[in-house]
Parts: sequence; structure tokens; C-alpha cells
Amino acid sequence: MKNLKLKKRENYYFEFESDVKRIVRIFAERGYEISATDAENAWEQFSDSMCAGWMMLGEDDEVFHDCFRYFEEVE
Repeated sequence: MKNLKLKKRENYYFEFESDVKRIVRIFAERGYEISATDAENAWEQFSDSMCAGWMMLGEDDEVFHDCFRYFEEVE
């Protein structure tokens, strides 16, 4: 029997660094602090929900709305 190992997850941060930084900025402008990693993961989840690898970012309000559902408030 041959062994298989799961490939490492694609890291979108380096390819789409400007998008990730923009998502962080969009949230900051609305009073929310998020990490670049969380921004990347939220947009990746949104893109997956649309059956896409990485969706192009739309208007700021759309990006915020599309990502917000993947976050939960912590104290």
C-alpha cells in the first residue's frame, strides 16, 4: 500500500497581499481589528462559498459584508 500525505494548503497572502491588507483596512475603518491571517481565511472561505479560488475584491462595503459573517466577536 502506498502512503499519501495531504498537500500544504495554498497560501494566498503572498499572492494577494494587497487584497489582504485592504480587507484589514476596511475592517479597521469600521472599528474592527482583525489579523492578516484572519482576513485571508475569511476571504478564502467566502471565495470557496462561491466555488472560486480567490474572488476579486469589490467595493469596500461589499467586502466587509461578504467577510463579516466569518467572524465572531471576542472580548
